[in-house]
Parts: sequence; structure tokens; C-alpha cells
Amino acid sequence: MAYTAVQQQFDYQRFLASAGADTVEYMEPIVNDPSSVAVPVDVLEQMASDLGTYDEYHLVYGIEVGMEHSPALFALASARFLSHESLSVQCAVYRCLSRLPPTLISETLIKECEAAIRNRKLISGLSDIVDVLRQRQGTQAAAL
Repeated sequence: MAYTAVQQQFDYQRFLASAGADTVEYMEPIVNDPSSVAVPVDVLEQMASDLGTYDEYHLVYGIEVGMEHSPALFALASARFLSHESLSVQCAVYRCLSRLPPTLISETLIKECEAAIRNRKLISGLSDIVDVLRQRQGTQAAAL
């Protein structure tokens, strides 16, 4: 008998209503297995517009889910959070941006990252994001 996974619907209201450990409990399985959940386009659009209102937990998970399900929508919106006061947010943005497909790396995105870096001194492991993006962008050019 073949096993068929049932895809869950992302519950944006539960996400918003959760706090601290409850947010982690709801979101970790989703982040660890993104294919297990369907996130409607309207929810992704709402999340992208709400990013600036989120606390640290919601921001980290919002960026992770958004960049996994709609990187074109979230890449530019997330870049400014490289200058966030929380290291967990900075790391989430860095990790997601560094995995972007080369086709989504634009000069506008790179300039947004440069501006965020100018606004806050990043730890050494994160400050190379512009170089990482340029290298990935160059990979695309070399492949053409």
C-alpha cells in the first residue's frame, strides 16, 4: 500500500495568535518540511505586508515560510531585516537570501542588502551577504 501524505493548510490566524514556545511548536514542523503545508497566495501576500509588525519569533518564521513558498515576493521585503536588532532574524534572512535561485538576485536586492548592512554592523559571518549574492548571480551569468 502506497503512503500518501496529506498536505495541511497553513493557519495564518493560529500563527498570529501564537506566542513564544507556541509559535515554535506550530512552525518548526512546517519549516522543517515545507512540502507538508499549503500556504495560499493571499496569505503569503498578507505575511509579506505584515513583516514589519511581527515580533522576533513571527519575523523569523514568516521570513522562512515566505522565502520557501514565494521567494520572489519575500526576497526584497526580507533584505531590510539584515539590520534587525535580533541575531536570529539576521541569520534567517541571510540563510534564505543565500539560497535564492540566481534568477531572483537583482541589483535592487543587492542594493537593499548593502543599505541594511550600512545601517547596522553585522557579525562577520553575515556581512558577506552581498558577496554571496553577487557570486550566485555570477553563477547564473556563467551558465548562460
